[in-house]
Amino acid sequence: MLPYFKRSEDNERGADAFHGIDGPMRVAEGRSMQPLVDTMLEAARAAGHEHNPDFNGRARRASGASS
Repeated sequence: MLPYFKRSEDNERGADAFHGIDGPMRVAEGRSMQPLVDTMLEAARAAGHEHNPDFNGRARRASGASS
C-alpha cells in the first residue's frame, strides 16, 4: 500500500521513505496549534514518552501534535 500512498501525496516536508511529492493530495503541517498543545507535549516528554513528529512514519507509539 505504501507505494500508492506515496504517489498520491504532495508532502511539504519533501519525499522520504514514507512520503511522496508531486501527487494530487497536498499534505502540510498544522498551522493553528493552540498553546495548550505545547504544554501537553512537554508534559508527555517529562513523563518519559518519546516525541513523534510524524505519525505516518516509522514510529507510531509516541506523543506528538496532529491537526
